[in-house]
Amino acid sequence: TMTSERTYPRSPDGRYHPSRDLMKAYHAQRAVGIPRDWRICGEYAHALHSVPYTIASGNPLADIFLGFAIFDEENIMMDWGNTLEMFELLDITPVPVLYAGLWFDDLPDVIGKMIDPARQEGFVVRLAEGEPYPNGPGDAGRFFKGVAKWVRKGHVQTNKHWMSGPVIPNETVS
Repeated sequence: TMTSERTYPRSPDGRYHPSRDLMKAYHAQRAVGIPRDWRICGEYAHALHSVPYTIASGNPLADIFLGFAIFDEENIMMDWGNTLEMFELLDITPVPVLYAGLWFDDLPDVIGKMIDPARQEGFVVRLAEGEPYPNGPGDAGRFFKGVAKWVRKGHVQTNKHWMSGPVIPNETVS
């Protein structure tokens, strides 16, 4: 997540890791263009986690950060069209669109069959229209119905967490 003031992984209290230094530099180049009280969410994929993204394997990343949502000062997720416009202004590469259309219950499984689990870890699904972040009792702050992440079966295939070893960079085409 990026705001005008800072960047952080998953939660604002994310601990330091050397792999995140590049994200801090990426954020510093864009922070001045991020409106106050907005959040830009995406997948930061500089460091190898489980699947190597390399030119040789034919799966390099388009950039180290791939944006998928923007929340405005009222905590409303922007519709996809306005999100793309803002990404262009901020020089943020959006996630690749694997499907654009109506939702159906088996959609995650259909998209899951379209990817190569040896070369791709998963994908993000989000609503094309905007949606307010939950702010009432119950699931507020825990379950957001407008964005979901799907990861391959047996996603983690290592014995130790990627953060406990050396930083191995993924490759990008940019």
